[in-house]
Amino acid sequence: MVLSVAEDAVIAERRRQVEVEGFDDRHDDAAKSNAMALAAAVYAIPDHYRYLDCEGFGGGRGSIRRMLWPWDDGWFKPGDRRRELVKAAALIIAEIEAIDRAKK
Repeated sequence: MVLSVAEDAVIAERRRQVEVEGFDDRHDDAAKSNAMALAAAVYAIPDHYRYLDCEGFGGGRGSIRRMLWPWDDGWFKPGDRRRELVKAAALIIAEIEAIDRAKK
């Protein structure tokens, strides 16, 4: 089976997260519950929705991004739409892998 260009990009991003950023299994396993999934959600949400006031959603005052983003603001690195979706997919893979390791 040949991977698509999109699949290759997601795998390459996940490898970059591990090899360049140092976000290996041990790092990911130490992350608070659902942190990577929340970060993925922020990247997956289109930009114009990220900054909606979430007061009406029970999240208090502030944007949806601020409500969901699990880490310091400096770690939020938006890019073009495709790049953000690739990051989101790689973060979902990291979250699934952490769940799988926790079951062992």
